[in-house]
Amino acid sequence: MKHNSFPRRGMLIGSAATLSAAHAIGANSEDNDSQRAITQDVNGAVIAPPYAYVGCYTGGSNARGIGVFHYEPATTALSLISIVAPVSSPSFIVLDAAKKFLYSGNESGGGSCSAFSVNSRTGALRSLNTQGAGGQPAHIMIHPNGKYLLSANYTGGTVAVFPIQADGSLGSATQIVSHFGDLGPNSGRQEAPHPHMVLVDSTGKYVLVNDLGLDAVIVYAFDTESGKLTEINRIDAKPGSGPRHLAWHPNGRVVYSIHEFSNSITTYNWFASSGDLNTVQEASTLPSGFKGNSACAEVLVDKEGKFLYASNRGNDSIAIFSIDPTVFTLTLLGLVHTQGRTPRHFNFDPTGNFILSANQDSANIVAYKIDKTTGMISPAGQYASYPAPTCIQFA
Repeated sequence: MKHNSFPRRGMLIGSAATLSAAHAIGANSEDNDSQRAITQDVNGAVIAPPYAYVGCYTGGSNARGIGVFHYEPATTALSLISIVAPVSSPSFIVLDAAKKFLYSGNESGGGSCSAFSVNSRTGALRSLNTQGAGGQPAHIMIHPNGKYLLSANYTGGTVAVFPIQADGSLGSATQIVSHFGDLGPNSGRQEAPHPHMVLVDSTGKYVLVNDLGLDAVIVYAFDTESGKLTEINRIDAKPGSGPRHLAWHPNGRVVYSIHEFSNSITTYNWFASSGDLNTVQEASTLPSGFKGNSACAEVLVDKEGKFLYASNRGNDSIAIFSIDPTVFTLTLLGLVHTQGRTPRHFNFDPTGNFILSANQDSANIVAYKIDKTTGMISPAGQYASYPAPTCIQFA
């Protein structure tokens, strides 16, 4: 089995037709409001349809910023409304719990994070501000208390914490922590620490960081008053595995870590009393006998905690696992092709009935219907073009 060391941006392919469908506007999509299909309920209250926001890599492609889409849950159709530009390589984006604000981690230059307000009626974005991140973010997350944005900075090897102001804008970083330690054996990709994801536990007291360069999960205690991190534990992954992303089981006692280079997922038991992890299982994301190059990317667990989904770039598939209801170990059920290349990110839609995959190197987003009984997915018959998509989130 060959394990691919994918470059950060891969081969970027854009779609000029996509960009002609909606004009780009300076970090603001307010002037496309007239394109929205607004309805009313029986009492005359405005019902805004769901919106999808797509991050991308802008270097080397004709992508220009954050894509704002109308999303139709019944059909999974995506219709591009506008592009919020210029925002340089907003490769990961998140929305707050109330869907009032959107934040982007901008993987370019020295690295930064940007804040936007969301028009709840139209889905339009308005730029609030941008703060330097102390490195290029691979992943960002809002703390459950809504007061902080945390950033895992792949380039720079740091983790940053930003206070979120009352108006949704970002304050200057309260802390930027530099990672250090023994590096993994992959000299091409593990030449330095590379934090790849930040994940807060359900109590808000701990922050888990997967570091691809150090082959480790680093656990921090988080002071919600000062916004400061203190390392309390470090759990080593297998050498050369490249820990990338993490996903909680809904019970909050189990966390799954996907490894980019070894194409595998580790099941950990989580002990909140000590901030520690215990390895339970290692499972491959690839079919038996696979001989090509591949590298894992995203991992998600459904809200019922019955199934886990993981993306393979190279094999270009989403692997579906069942989760044992007692010990929470994984059993591979099958793999479904993503109908595109390099599925960097995928997400459940607001109904939980569909998965949409952002296929970076084929410049498309593809929808899949979830069989709630078996966990398997099948093409829903809808796709949308967008240059170098790297992340999709819904409001």
